[in-house]
Amino acid sequence: MNSLGAFPFVDRFRGKAKRLSWWIHETSVGFDTLGTLTADVPALFSACESIWLGSPLCFRLAGRYASPDKLHRVLYGCEDRGLSHRPQHANGEAAAALFRGYASRDDPMPIVMTEGLMQSKVCLCASVIGHAQLLEDGTEGSIFASESAQQLADKMAWIIANRDELTAVGAAGRAVYERHFLVSDFVGNVGTLLEQCA
Repeated sequence: MNSLGAFPFVDRFRGKAKRLSWWIHETSVGFDTLGTLTADVPALFSACESIWLGSPLCFRLAGRYASPDKLHRVLYGCEDRGLSHRPQHANGEAAAALFRGYASRDDPMPIVMTEGLMQSKVCLCASVIGHAQLLEDGTEGSIFASESAQQLADKMAWIIANRDELTAVGAAGRAVYERHFLVSDFVGNVGTLLEQCA
């Protein structure tokens, strides 16, 4: 099943279906909502043989209900649509064309950031999104503390003032995309997990 919204399916088939796997990609808002819809959250997780988590942010939340051996990171795959795998050149270009920002308060793994990494853009993201757990601040992207207008302003000012460094940061971000978000890796990860369940 996909997402916490599939909990009625888990509830209906727990004890009947074998080898249930649940792919969850929500963060605290989704888990809190699930708790208001059913009181038997631990039983739902217990009914599943494995829990696939679509963001590093999901582990702490799912860990309340499932043992660590059940939890597996399964990041989505994003088709490589980058015009070139080579980093873009900053000379003569506006800094805005070379970076992508995303100041969300709660997002497990926004695809807009993945696409920015794919295209070798410098990604500027809040500390509370999933990508912040995958990026090294300053070398593979830029991370600011969630809801800190001052840090956001400082990071944006650095990007504008340091155009010559954006090419290297964008290239390092592209490497993060290649490590975590290739469709072939996603297919391989899912195939391995399904084989383990067979």
